[in-house]
Order: sequence, then C-alpha cells, then structure tokens
Amino acid sequence: MLYKGDLTRHCRIIQPGYAVITNIGSAHVGNVGSDIRALAMAKSELIRAMDPKGKVFLNVDCSYSREFTQQPFRGRFQGEFFTIGIKHQADYQASGLKREGDGIRFHCSIDGERFPFFVPVRGEHNVSNALLAIAVSHQLGVPVSGIEKGLRQFQPQNRRLTTMNVGPNVNVIDDTYSSNPQAVKAALDVLEELETGTRIAILGSMLEMGRYTVPGHSFVGKYACRKQVDYLYALGKHARYIAAGAIRAGFPPERVILCRSKKQLHRMLHEHIRPDTSFLVKGSHRLRMNRTVDFLCRKAFAISEQNG
Repeated sequence: MLYKGDLTRHCRIIQPGYAVITNIGSAHVGNVGSDIRALAMAKSELIRAMDPKGKVFLNVDCSYSREFTQQPFRGRFQGEFFTIGIKHQADYQASGLKREGDGIRFHCSIDGERFPFFVPVRGEHNVSNALLAIAVSHQLGVPVSGIEKGLRQFQPQNRRLTTMNVGPNVNVIDDTYSSNPQAVKAALDVLEELETGTRIAILGSMLEMGRYTVPGHSFVGKYACRKQVDYLYALGKHARYIAAGAIRAGFPPERVILCRSKKQLHRMLHEHIRPDTSFLVKGSHRLRMNRTVDFLCRKAFAISEQNG
C-alpha cells in the first residue's frame, strides 16, 4: 500500500478470503496527509474490500489494529477476526521468548495448548510475523508440526535485517531495502543484541514521511541514544534531524557524524573496520545504501585477507 485506494483496487482483482495486517507504523504516511489514523483507514480497505465472509488476522500489540474489528474499519465485513500478540492477550499468544544464536525460540498457544517454535531471524518483531504465519497456517489446516518445520527453514529476504559475518567478529546488518521510524527502532534493537565490542549505526533519510519528517527522524536519533550504540553516522537530506535528535537526547556529539555524501561516509567508516565491530546500515531504498554494505564487506574481507 502506497496510497489511499490501492488496497481497494487490489481486492477488486484478487478478492482475498484471508487478509493479514501486520501493524500500523509510519511507512508512507506522507502519502496520506501525514496522518497515522488516515494511514490506518487506508490499510483497513483490505478488510472492507475482501471477501465479506473471509478471515482477518490482526496484531493486537498494535493499538490501531485493536480497533479494526470496529466500525468504520470493518465496513460490510461479516467474517472472522483472529489475533496474535506478544504483550497483549490474543488467540495466538507468544510467551517465553529467548534469543538463541541468530534466531528466537518461543511458545505459542494454539487451541489452549502451548507449542514450541523457533524462527531463525533476529528481532522481536519477527516473532509477531511468525505468529501471523502460525495463525494463517493453522486456520488453513496445516499441522502444528508442519508449521514448526516451515518456520525453522525460513530464510530472510536480502536487504531486510540480513546479518553477515565478514571478518573476525565483524558483522554487517544489511537493512537497506526500506526505512521508517518503527523499522529503524527494530533494527537498532537487533544491533544492540549482537555480542560485539563496538556498535556503529549508519542511518539514512526516511522518505514519504510528509509532515512527520522532522519528528520521525528526531525520534530515530533519540532512540539511538537509548541503545548501546557507540557511533552514529547519518546520511541524506533529512539526516540532520537524526543527528540533532540524538545529540539533544545525550548522545556524545563527537560520536555523531553527519555525512554529505557516500564518499565521505565510506572514507570515515574505513577506520572503524576492525575486529569486534558491528555495523547496521539502514535507509530508504532510493538512497542505495546497499552500496555502503558492499563497501564494508569488501574492505573487511580485504583486511581479513591481509592479516591472514
């Protein structure tokens, strides 16, 4: 969904019987008048335009999603709602979350019984995604054993929180496909989880934010200050608001670097490529920050080769 009306047009073609709304964040909010509630209403077109006797799956940890069972969000929909949650009680409830290697173990309640699951990706938000997969699969009649096996075999998409070890305990988190404040928050959480000496966040501008541009970027800077991040690099047209938000929140100013070009960014990052360092690279797709990921991987590999 990019604009109001997109999902209604899609549903005229597809007429889905099952619909999943993962959450309401701030991605593309600038395309709907910079109003989060208008964004929620645009996403709820999926409910109003789908098969009116179908099934809808919602994340009750999202405050807007908890309203989707009510008018005017549901419209003519007369089907069933199913909920997932970690923090709030739900039909498919996660508990006992525990990080293990590059994944998370948790239990999910299904028909009153708790079952163990493992998803091989980092980030609590991916447990929410896994719960939605569990809920849909269960409603489609897939055995729990099949769901558990499928989640264990999950492979993340490229450029979406992909963690790579490119040297002696040198990690690069590639999350450069898209960006919004909630996604950056989740990515910073994952950076903090990595057991490493130095953590470096490289954050680019977030696009399609409209009037939410300044507060959204400032929020990201403030949140970075709360995490165990040693250096913060900011790149792009609106990156100054990330830097300013971080410094106002107490991030050491000498460790906040605002870069005007990738060339400058790469020159400054070069000195940080050493063992026991983790880099998070995050920005909107149009900034092509995957080039920074490529730079870090090439340089780390070359340094590793030189050192034998």
